[in-house]
Amino acid sequence: MNIPKDVNYIIEELNKNDFEAYIVGGAVRDSIMETNIYDYDITTSATPTEICSIFEKTIETGVKFGTITVVINSINYEVTTFRIDGDYIDNRKPETVEFSKNLIEDLSRRDFTINAMAYHPYKKFVDPFNGKTDIQKKIIRCVGEADNRFNEDALRMLRCIRFSTKLGFDIEEITYKAIVQNIHLMKNISRERIRDEFVKIILSDFLEKAEYINSTEIFKYIDELIFDYLQKNLKQKIAHIKLLPKCHITRIAFLFSEHENYFFAKTIARFFQFSNDEINQIWNLSKALKMELKADKYELKKMILKIGDSFEKLLEIKKCISFSKDIEDLYFEILINGEPIYLHQLCIRGEDVKQCGFSEGPEIGNILKKLHEIVLKNPEFNQKHILFKEIEKLKEIY
Repeated sequence: MNIPKDVNYIIEELNKNDFEAYIVGGAVRDSIMETNIYDYDITTSATPTEICSIFEKTIETGVKFGTITVVINSINYEVTTFRIDGDYIDNRKPETVEFSKNLIEDLSRRDFTINAMAYHPYKKFVDPFNGKTDIQKKIIRCVGEADNRFNEDALRMLRCIRFSTKLGFDIEEITYKAIVQNIHLMKNISRERIRDEFVKIILSDFLEKAEYINSTEIFKYIDELIFDYLQKNLKQKIAHIKLLPKCHITRIAFLFSEHENYFFAKTIARFFQFSNDEINQIWNLSKALKMELKADKYELKKMILKIGDSFEKLLEIKKCISFSKDIEDLYFEILINGEPIYLHQLCIRGEDVKQCGFSEGPEIGNILKKLHEIVLKNPEFNQKHILFKEIEKLKEIY
């Protein structure tokens, strides 16, 4: 395992002070799989107080749970004391933790065997639950009794499916059965936590494994509407979703655009407690997907006005399902030519209209809207002398 200099330094400093220290979790798993490692978590026999005494710059990230952030060269590294978890509250978090001096005790409380391995530069791999073998078999299996792991933290069931879609692994039979038997516990998990895992699933490389969502019926106790919709639509949508850019807005809008209720995707986005901006983007995209895109510049411009910055996301989706290249060519022609789309791109303003003899108030706004419509159809008209002539014609109407 190729260990970064700073990580090696932390381990060596802890060892010099007579403490055990190991890299643990995802970094160990990813090194065995020879994939990119983004985070290095360290576990140690040192207590939080002892960790803080060894390193110059630390942040008390989660002292209650034994976690201290050690800052080396402006980079944060989480260092956590070996621990044993107490009783769990509401199937999510341990009420108390007990610090330990035993690495195996610490590894035994973790979720899956592939995440319950440790590595030391000299002692090499510590793998008490055969995580390396499970990686070779390409399976996700709980550490110890699966029922116990899921009763401790029900979110682990959705995480199990997420790791399957991330790694392309199957869920081991006993672990799978434990998910099916315990899905009722998902009602205790917050929407934000479910959203975060669901977004990671929808962005995963092996999205075909997302069918575990339906076969386990894991959304049954989360939300009845989402559960029913996914049972009917997820499988047929997966092939197209895999072709879409890895943007959760795009993929979620497409996934939930099939419902006959016009507001369904917006309702889902609100349920998951996305930000207002994300909700609006998902809503606009899902609406647009129900509309026909015509190979006509004027029609394209009107669609851009409706969904704004989400238009290119719409094109990405359309390209993956049923799409004419003529539409894409027209869109880029509009951009390259700099053809005006928005009202503020008109070369005249309300003050110009007022100087043509119109009074303050709704009249000016109506005139600008009419000019905007004219320019959408005829972009070459966006010149002051031409638009002033159009204003004179409109005087006959107003």
